[in-house]
Amino acid sequence: MPVVVIIAKSLHLPLDIVRSKKIGHPYNKEFAIGAVSMDSMVIDQHPDIRKEYIATEIVRLQKLMQEKYEIYMGNRTPLEIKGKNVIIVDDGIATGNTRLVNMNMLRKRNPAKIIVAVPVTPVDTVPVFEKIRISLYS
Repeated sequence: MPVVVIIAKSLHLPLDIVRSKKIGHPYNKEFAIGAVSMDSMVIDQHPDIRKEYIATEIVRLQKLMQEKYEIYMGNRTPLEIKGKNVIIVDDGIATGNTRLVNMNMLRKRNPAKIIVAVPVTPVDTVPVFEKIRISLYS
């Protein structure tokens, strides 16, 4: 959050929170098997993980995201982004799932462009975002 605040103030831009959470593996919560937002999800192929676990995690995480949003933002509605450039700022990307779910969610609100600002990401994750960039802006 501190980096986002500095960027927003430096660029004189409004700040909002995009709600998303990774879905952790049932035996290792740090290992992401997908991600969920309030209206989108990205799930990696893991046939060994029960669908019931994923469904329960989605409900739990969406409830948690709503509670945290209310703590930070009260009852304020998200900013209108239709036709505007949006910058998603994060401290780093691992699998890319949470960024992808953020982009899917924001795309539904018809921004002009989505820019992802991140200082570090694994080399093997970069092609995922390059492919999206080409398909979105070519």
